[in-house]
Amino acid sequence: MEYENVIIDEAARSCPPDLLIPMSCAKDRIILVGDHKQLPQFINRDIVNTITQEELDNVDVLKESVFEHLIEIAKKLESIDGITRFVSLDTQYRMPKLLGDFTSKQFYEEDGVIISTPTSPGYDEKFRHDLPGIENKCAIWMDVPNTSSDSRESRKSNGGYSRKAEADRIAKHLQRMLDSGKATELTFGIISFYLEQVKEIKRALVD
Repeated sequence: MEYENVIIDEAARSCPPDLLIPMSCAKDRIILVGDHKQLPQFINRDIVNTITQEELDNVDVLKESVFEHLIEIAKKLESIDGITRFVSLDTQYRMPKLLGDFTSKQFYEEDGVIISTPTSPGYDEKFRHDLPGIENKCAIWMDVPNTSSDSRESRKSNGGYSRKAEADRIAKHLQRMLDSGKATELTFGIISFYLEQVKEIKRALVD
């Protein structure tokens, strides 16, 4: 099957075989969309576990994704023939200016890309809130000391990780915000890197 245009989203996440299959279906144009600064390419853990540290230090495919490699090629070709093949989206709308500027400085400006945040009236206002203890803060750190058996990380037989103390702290913090009466028009999302911790958080929320 052949297409004039093939668009691949989250291309930076894909390993070579995953990219080559759809790319081979393109007749005229391939558009790869992604950000290697946000999501690294996916490498099967079983494969990584069979590679020694010495081999890891010398395997370029694990250090640089195909997406990154293609960006470098596109830039080199552009310097030769002047045809633009790589475009950076340089405006973000997902976070307050404080976080947007931090992200730009820490992750993108070293590559010559400056990520701007809209300065239109009211943009930052939509992120304002009066939740108790964290009024109008766009990010906070919570320290959960490792002082008891509940506060230590545990690993299940299936390889998943959980930490009861963190789950309990999250549930209590959410309860405090909900009980304040200042969150009636807000929704809350809790994100965890581990499925076992998701289960632990759900248990804490039920309790």
